Amino acid sequence: MKQALRVTVPGPRGRAVRAHEGNEGRYLTARGGPITIDGLWALAFGNGSRAGPANALFFTSGPDDEQHVLFGRIDFVPGR
Repeated sequence: MKQALRVTVPGPRGRAVRAHEGNEGRYLTARGGPITIDGLWALAFGNGSRAGPANALFFTSGPDDEQHVLFGRIDFVPGR
């Protein structure tokens, strides 16, 4: 199965991280919709070693107009 990751900027606040299967446009999230991260700063996959699993997408953000700092991880679960 070919995977594609699309990151869109829908407005001045937040970004939507959308994972699609190939070119079908079907979301790969559990509920079928985008993952929205308020104030997204950066995205990076792990390197399969000390920086985390290669199939984990790490992010940093500044939600609530950068009043807070968030570090998170999004895991890809095959077969869902």
